[in-house]
Amino acid sequence: MKCEKEKHLQNELKTLREEANRYCLTTDCVLTTADILRRMDLTVRPCDNFWRYSCGGWLREHRHEPVEHESWGVQDDVEAKIRQYIRQRMGSSRAVPCDAGAGRMTSDCKMRLLYSRCMDVNTLNVIGARPLQDILDEFGGWSAHPGLN
Repeated sequence: MKCEKEKHLQNELKTLREEANRYCLTTDCVLTTADILRRMDLTVRPCDNFWRYSCGGWLREHRHEPVEHESWGVQDDVEAKIRQYIRQRMGSSRAVPCDAGAGRMTSDCKMRLLYSRCMDVNTLNVIGARPLQDILDEFGGWSAHPGLN
């Protein structure tokens, strides 16, 4: 009876090992699977709207990204994440205030100051191209039309 039970357990173990080998459980496989699942919308039934089912999570994650391409790849995804990081970092209210102190500003402070000025659309609309035109005038002007010098 003991030998019979041992044989049965060995067969069961063999079956379980074969079953486990059907699935990739390496770190890369698990992370890739998690990434695919994150990009899906499992609340949608695939037969009702397969596109939303397969891409809904990605669409939700990128709802603030402008659609500039007919397709979207890994490079586009990385660029979008970098832009998002920059917007969060530069526009952060918890950032250390810029203090010239001894007449010197840190590069981080300079970047945040430049970013905030670039994002100040109201002021930019008021002053228009005047600052750039002043610089061009200092250098003798610049004609945008080839025939007008």
